[in-house]
Amino acid sequence: MSKFYLMRHGETDMNIIRCMQGRTNTQLNDTGRAQAVQAGKDLEQKGIRPTVVYCSPLDRARETAQIASGWERDQIQFDGRLVEMAFGKHEGTRTADMPEEYKAVFFDDPKSFVPKDGEESYAQLRQRTTSFLKDIFEKYKDTEDTILIVTHGAVIHDMLTFLRKLDLNLFWKEVHTLNCEVFPITELLGQAEF
Repeated sequence: MSKFYLMRHGETDMNIIRCMQGRTNTQLNDTGRAQAVQAGKDLEQKGIRPTVVYCSPLDRARETAQIASGWERDQIQFDGRLVEMAFGKHEGTRTADMPEEYKAVFFDDPKSFVPKDGEESYAQLRQRTTSFLKDIFEKYKDTEDTILIVTHGAVIHDMLTFLRKLDLNLFWKEVHTLNCEVFPITELLGQAEF
């Protein structure tokens, strides 16, 4: 059976100041590149050798995928369903500078969040992430491949919330993602209810 792993992209300058990056096409900083190098070493040390790499089309994820896997850009499969959640007018805003009433709903009560001004809803995010997971599981479940999926914080939060069968309001509370952190999801994916 195939093995599936999620990886968050490396650090960017916007990560340092805790900005909502969303669809903003930021680059890795030097720390982010070093994290990706170390992630590649960690994968190798654990015997995880990707035979398939999927990635968000945003540059910070692409560069992470290339460095960590050692693969060239044309070997990586880019999928728009892995792009970061759209935060609308809040993209580029530090979380500390966001209105408290907005943060109280967006982060603490996602079930009540109503998107506007170019934002993506949690339901829209869930639809595309589960579509991706279902497709890759069906495609590779009967192979011996090792699939590395390089994406973004909110996307990983959503995938793990879904796979762990957590309530949506635990989206930001029960799932934590560090830059270049790797999450094995093979067992969870095999038990998923799509």
